[in-house]
Amino acid sequence: MTPIISLLYGEKDHKGMDIVLRRTFLFVCTSCLVLTAAVIAFPQMLLELFSVTSPERVEMGITAVRIFSLCFVFMGACIIMMNYLQASRHKALSLMITFLCGIVIIVPLSYCLSLVFGVTGIWWSFIISESLTAAVTLLVCFIISRTRRIKYSGILLHERLTDTDSLFDVSLMPEKAQASAVSKELTEFCNKHNVDSIKSKLAGLLAEEIVENIRYFNKDKKQPQIDLFCHVTDTDVIISVRDNGSTFDSITVDDGCEEFTNLKMIHSIADKVSYSRTLGMNTMLVSIPNGHK
Repeated sequence: MTPIISLLYGEKDHKGMDIVLRRTFLFVCTSCLVLTAAVIAFPQMLLELFSVTSPERVEMGITAVRIFSLCFVFMGACIIMMNYLQASRHKALSLMITFLCGIVIIVPLSYCLSLVFGVTGIWWSFIISESLTAAVTLLVCFIISRTRRIKYSGILLHERLTDTDSLFDVSLMPEKAQASAVSKELTEFCNKHNVDSIKSKLAGLLAEEIVENIRYFNKDKKQPQIDLFCHVTDTDVIISVRDNGSTFDSITVDDGCEEFTNLKMIHSIADKVSYSRTLGMNTMLVSIPNGHK
């Protein structure tokens, strides 16, 4: 997750960051719940893996692993937030999570609970520590988003765009009418941000051809949702398109084929073309040199 969030953060693609974070939470929390259920149902199998066989140790171990397994979901949430905050350049908050669940909360809490409840209190301290860490993290992020709302947007602390940011972001379905409309909007956007008319039209054409290419690969299937993102820099016009449709190879082009496909059109216009499939999403990144007016 971390390298993907870092890449999307660099592109200021907040919507993409939200999608990756949401899918990561869904996968991790589901896995943790399944693992918790397995540990609660079959604790002896886990103990046998660590050669715990004596009746006294088994009895104590069953209680311990069943209680400890209840913290898996909170632990997974803390690890996700720690990596997300680190990737989005909030390293102090990421370090805060490490210290909270590793030292600040768990050490005094386990000591106090062990005095009251004995060994069982130590196992409960892990659950309380992880849940408190998650709650404190969300609270701190919420406070920062409210007190510094000029800079940040939302509890995920997305940096607000400034007047100098040249960003275009739209969601659409792979339909001809929508592809044509987005092409026109992107052309106007590039013109507005000092890209010369030829490069602006090429950017609009690229967007339309990419959407048409996605429609072609999903013509007999459920139509996917498409997120199109464009960033105008001093040197390039970068277009990133993400969809949850069928996997397709956007890199390999059959030069021997006489038919001039959408993919051939894309490669003939773009300076660079890259493709990746991550978390069930196709991501196609294309760029053309920025011709200033």
